[in-house]
Amino acid sequence: MKILFFCPRWGQVHTPWNIFLKTVKAAGYVGIEASLPENERETAEMLEGLAKYSLAFIGQHWQTVAADPVEHYNEMDTRLHQLAEVKPLFINSQTGRDHFSFEENKKLLLRAKDIADKTGVAIIHETHRGKFSFAAHVTKQFLKEMPALRITLDISHCSCPHSRSFLFWKRGLLSFYGVGNQGIDRFNFRLA
Repeated sequence: MKILFFCPRWGQVHTPWNIFLKTVKAAGYVGIEASLPENERETAEMLEGLAKYSLAFIGQHWQTVAADPVEHYNEMDTRLHQLAEVKPLFINSQTGRDHFSFEENKKLLLRAKDIADKTGVAIIHETHRGKFSFAAHVTKQFLKEMPALRITLDISHCSCPHSRSFLFWKRGLLSFYGVGNQGIDRFNFRLA
């Protein structure tokens, strides 16, 4: 197994792209994880800098925040297509909402799979507070019904809902995260 290190843009959005990317390269990272900038000029600057410094790009999708499931679906569809167009290594998506029903979130996950299949860019869904995967016992239901679903485990967000809960420590939930079983191949790890 080869471990690759990527620098997140998160926390550094006010640093100009050229300076950020030069610093990332000098620090020895393979690439960056970032959302696609909102304007074309800044997107071009980012893409030119990635090429200049020979850095890989993981697309980060988090901007879809609509509370209405239909509006959310349409926003996500647009955003994922925009990210896929620039051909990132893959897209790390903070998908859905914790207050959507199982079926509403499943519809979003299926749409993301369809986009991934059509564009050839993998879309992997991050465990995150406020999203479909806000808690292990909920995420487990999705993985049971959708065994091909790929998850980025952001342990900081995953542990937050369980920090005061005995649910996390119940037998079965620890094994769900790969402790003591072979299920670990389902995850791309991202520790924040």
